[in-house]
Amino acid sequence: VGADAGLAAAMGGQAALLQHQIDFTRANEQEADRVGIDLLADAHFDARAMASFFTRMGRANRDQNIQLPEFLRTHPVTTNRIAEALDRANSLPYRQPTDDLRYQLLRESLRFRQQANLDSAVADLQRALADGRYRNKDAARYGLALALAADQRPAEGLAILKKLLAANPAVLEYAAAAAQVAADMGDHAQALAILDKAGTHHPGSTPLMLLRCEFMLAAGRADEALNIIERLLERRPDDPRVQTLAARTYGALHKAIPAHEHLAYAQFLQGNTEAAIQQIDIALRVPGLDFFDASRLEARRDQYRQELAAIRSNQ
Repeated sequence: VGADAGLAAAMGGQAALLQHQIDFTRANEQEADRVGIDLLADAHFDARAMASFFTRMGRANRDQNIQLPEFLRTHPVTTNRIAEALDRANSLPYRQPTDDLRYQLLRESLRFRQQANLDSAVADLQRALADGRYRNKDAARYGLALALAADQRPAEGLAILKKLLAANPAVLEYAAAAAQVAADMGDHAQALAILDKAGTHHPGSTPLMLLRCEFMLAAGRADEALNIIERLLERRPDDPRVQTLAARTYGALHKAIPAHEHLAYAQFLQGNTEAAIQQIDIALRVPGLDFFDASRLEARRDQYRQELAAIRSNQ
């Protein structure tokens, strides 16, 4: 009897601990929902959509044929959670949600990427356009163009994008997508011409400059790409995309030391400190390294080593 009593006490203690953890998790969940609803409202989205989203998640959880991502399955949706989300949203001032074109374009870009079968994505978009089932016709056509290009039908996709661009030449997404499709087809001259024209509407646009640099490198015009990358480095020195492009540009110009140095910084910015140190080590072994370059590289390597030591000490 004494042993049974001890076991019961132990089990009771464990149950109390588990209940405390559950209560703590629910409190965190409620706080996260509250913050999320406030963020939606501050971003001028419809905060009531949170409750609608939870309702759809609840239905999907009950459907055995739908596989939700892991991050949507860790916290089950309950009727209480839906009610709390709706109550919180109703306490906020009402704002009429507005879906601008750029939002719709991003939405369509993400939609077709979620479909594993591109043929199916193309067919679905074509049917939606034929039946008038879309929130924005131009956005639906944009999504179809992207899907066609990804489905090994780039000429059809490019034709749609050119029509969209002709009707609204100031839309950056149309120009970037059309240029990318043209470049993927191997027509770098057309890709650069599209970007040049778009540049009149978006002078100094970072996305256009990044694409232009990419296409120039692909076309073997590294000298011209260097002019662009130097401007980007002044503007966005801590952008890993810019640093990686700088490394590629200097590499194409056979300038090994700055190529490795920029690649090292790109790795460092992305949290790959060991890889950054390796790139500096490679740069220090380049023949003909002068005293000033060596001193600068060694100082940078020391900085990376100190950062790595700090990271390891906190693990």
